[in-house]
Amino acid sequence: MDPQLPSALAADAKFTGCVHIIAPARVDGCIEGEISAVGALWIGPTAVIRARVSAPEIVVEGTLEGELHATGRIDVHSTARIVANVTTPSLNVEEGAILQGRCVASRQELD
Repeated sequence: MDPQLPSALAADAKFTGCVHIIAPARVDGCIEGEISAVGALWIGPTAVIRARVSAPEIVVEGTLEGELHATGRIDVHSTARIVANVTTPSLNVEEGAILQGRCVASRQELD
């Protein structure tokens, strides 16, 4: 995924509520609420997300608290701090990343 994606929320912006993104995008600001993306979602290193997040592919470099769900894959970079329940068929976590919560990395739904 390209880190140069168009920004859906700049680093100095804050948003509270539900965000629905219809194209691949990058978030560098603060969001509280819910994020639903149709395309790939890149959470930049300055982002602070307190939300329920769902997208086909997600890259996390910043801070995320809440829930994280990807139908494709999640890449957690070394700068990421995640406190969330994570569900995805494919999970990649770089050394140095903080990941705390329940993780389900399976191609099958669990009961």
